[in-house]
Amino acid sequence: MSHSEDFTQKLKSVYRLAYFQRIIRGILRLLWLGLLGYTSGLILEFTLNNDLKPSIKWVLASLLGCIGFYRVVFPVVSLKQFLWRLDRLLGKKEQLSTAFEYMNANQNPIAVALIKDVAAMIPEIHRTLRRKGWKIGAEIDYLMISFAILALVLLITMPTLTLSADYGVDIPSLKPEKEENEVFQNGIFGLTQASNLASRQTQPLQRGSTGEASSSDLAGVQGEQMTQAMQELGEQLKDNPLTQPLGEALEQGNLEMAAQMLDSFSTQINNLPPFIKDQLSQTFEQAAQTVEEAGMETLAEQMKNTAQEIREGNQETAGESIKQLSQELNRMAQTMKQSQGDLGGQTQTQSGTGGGSGSEEAKAQMGSPTQFERLAGVGETLTFNAGNEGVAEILQPGQATPSLQGPTVSGSYNLASPLQPSRFVGEILPYPLNWTWLNEIKLYFFPQ
Repeated sequence: MSHSEDFTQKLKSVYRLAYFQRIIRGILRLLWLGLLGYTSGLILEFTLNNDLKPSIKWVLASLLGCIGFYRVVFPVVSLKQFLWRLDRLLGKKEQLSTAFEYMNANQNPIAVALIKDVAAMIPEIHRTLRRKGWKIGAEIDYLMISFAILALVLLITMPTLTLSADYGVDIPSLKPEKEENEVFQNGIFGLTQASNLASRQTQPLQRGSTGEASSSDLAGVQGEQMTQAMQELGEQLKDNPLTQPLGEALEQGNLEMAAQMLDSFSTQINNLPPFIKDQLSQTFEQAAQTVEEAGMETLAEQMKNTAQEIREGNQETAGESIKQLSQELNRMAQTMKQSQGDLGGQTQTQSGTGGGSGSEEAKAQMGSPTQFERLAGVGETLTFNAGNEGVAEILQPGQATPSLQGPTVSGSYNLASPLQPSRFVGEILPYPLNWTWLNEIKLYFFPQ
């Protein structure tokens, strides 16, 4: 290797060290410029009421980050220009650039002496650059400031995770009903006799010779599974503060209240920030898996569609999808009410044992409930109107002449549940209670 080539390699080693330091500075600059771009996108979304697409944040971050990326990948300084700048920074009075320019002038004794002097300086120049050439203090400061600005903007734009307070969604508060012993501290006259008689009359139908389950057993299992599925769905939705009221309503089995919440929420979905919509989309997707495992495919499919519309940000169809989900809950509420009514009629029977011998049953006259007049204030007395003078105890079920035989029917029963209906055989006889006391009490405390 000639003397000039060796001298050139030494100068290039200085250049490579300075270039590496420049890459480190460029990476730090890329980071804090990208953070500032992302923060600018958040500010624009908050200012324009979320009318921008969610990707605008990343577009701005990429545009500003390209400035730092350009300085990392594309150096625009040649070796000669670098040596000239290094002369100025180190105060070498252009010795480095001049030696590089005349390094091939072997016949010039002044140039040869200058090259030797510069070659002797290179180790000291290396040490100086390693100590003072990084200059990353300012870049680190800018990076910390960018993080602080981003955190401040997130605190300002992030809601307090209560839909009704921040977005005006009218979600009624759920209050548990009073316990029986709180409303009637002295008990209810005749209730004990009615409960005892009801417990005797609602025993499960005996299984026949074919080994098939009775309709009351089937309806009970189906109702329990549907109720359990709604409770699991409510527990899952309750974990997210955004859907906590909805989850509490489902957990308590109040599907109509949950449907009202969704219907009110459908008009407010377009006003939510994108990251809130992402959380709601994930919550509905997880809830769809829960109800799908329970066998309610229609509700699961509707929840999946709702999650997809919210995630894709379709403002026109997201609210409509939530309304359809509300309608599906209303339909399920009506189905459960109807099935509970049918189940009540089923449990008012007793089956015979396979040879056609009937069990002893009691019949009572069926009356229609009437709404009580509300009390004027605290301390007033609630009076039950018996309807005729011959009935002194309105809650005392009447006894009728036992019937030893009754009609036998066969058929199928479908409770809108994943379980397949089974056939049942048994006697269908009237239930020996003229009305349900709880419905009458609710008419007084919660008039329609």
